[in-house]
Amino acid sequence: MNLYVIDLDTAREEIPRLKKLDKRVKVVCYWSAGTYEADRREADRDRGSYSFDSKTYLRSAMVEPMDDWPGETWLDVTDKRVWRANKKRMQFAKEIGCDAVDPDNVDHYLFKSKVKNTRKDAVAFVRYLVDQAHDLGLGVGLKNAVELIKDVPGVDFYVNEQCLSYDECGAYASGVAENKAVLAVEYCDAGKALGDPTQDPACACANARKNKINMLIKRADLGADRFACQEAIFAMGGVQSDDGRQSPRIAFGDDCKTKTQSDAVCKALFDV
Repeated sequence: MNLYVIDLDTAREEIPRLKKLDKRVKVVCYWSAGTYEADRREADRDRGSYSFDSKTYLRSAMVEPMDDWPGETWLDVTDKRVWRANKKRMQFAKEIGCDAVDPDNVDHYLFKSKVKNTRKDAVAFVRYLVDQAHDLGLGVGLKNAVELIKDVPGVDFYVNEQCLSYDECGAYASGVAENKAVLAVEYCDAGKALGDPTQDPACACANARKNKINMLIKRADLGADRFACQEAIFAMGGVQSDDGRQSPRIAFGDDCKTKTQSDAVCKALFDV
């Protein structure tokens, strides 16, 4: 079975195209549930009977700007307007043919904030999202927030960014034991784009297989380039080092990480 995770705001056009290519394809639709995204405002105004002006509607729930993501603002997830806004998006997702949803940024409790949403608040919010999705016949995933895994057993799958970089992959053992899919991504330009350690692709894939999770390696901008660990085993050859010279291999530490600030890992994967 082929599965695609796509943005909710492109799904209305993309789902018919994907279904035409393969009727069995499953589509997971993404949006940020726990933040206000300025770039999503126009799309929220164009959802038919589920339309709303997210900037106006969510203004009272806005807390503070999200670090490193211009135009995105954390929301107070105890505010029921946030709950209702996400219900509208789920209803729209169902109407246009999404099979499941991937609501992001439910982990505000991990960050210092002038309005402190607690882990308990996050659990209540995610449980609401799960209930609403299931009422609509949609699958629903838990995005990152590994601390909540045991608190929200109703989720159908998990999505994680950089579980190797943050030593979180093992947290999904209980979900794997229940045959729930874990969809993970590591970024080949994590050092350059995010300031995080970049993973050795071969090592990352070995760890993914060990933890029985489905892993993609992509650029941080989430463009079309992808490397699926389950489709091949990658052995890195000569790539260009940070100073522009050819090197037989980027130096990765014993933990499979490198602090390289270049995009040499991505180039070795995709620019061939």
